[in-house]
Amino acid sequence: MRLLWLSLLCILPQMLHAQTISPLFSEYKNKAHGEFSITNNQIKPLIVTLSAQALGSDLSLKDDKSFNLKLSEYSARIPAQQTHTFTFEMTCVKSSCAAVILASMITGHTVSGVQVISALGHTVYVCPTDHCRSEFLAQAHQ
Repeated sequence: MRLLWLSLLCILPQMLHAQTISPLFSEYKNKAHGEFSITNNQIKPLIVTLSAQALGSDLSLKDDKSFNLKLSEYSARIPAQQTHTFTFEMTCVKSSCAAVILASMITGHTVSGVQVISALGHTVYVCPTDHCRSEFLAQAHQ
């Protein structure tokens, strides 16, 4: 029993140190030029890889070409207890679009050694009017 408690005390602090992304979303008029940050709250370095997918009108992720995205980098090594900022530029093929930039990272392993990958998303909304996000969400809930 004592060994179980000792094991929990060693594992629990690592489980409580989750990664964070901020801001969760951003919205732009006509063209996006922005940034988001990922904070590594762990006590060891973290490798992050970025990918992007379109956000469909039903709020599902889709692999389509409705936007053009340029990222400052597609991966980064974030030291322990540090924050890394990624910059991006995005334009829409049509008048408006939304995309989710996914930041994927290995956050642990199962007992059998399989890697556990977590993904955090930063959503970018671009449209010709202000309040793009609320319009996009209202359309999705119809």
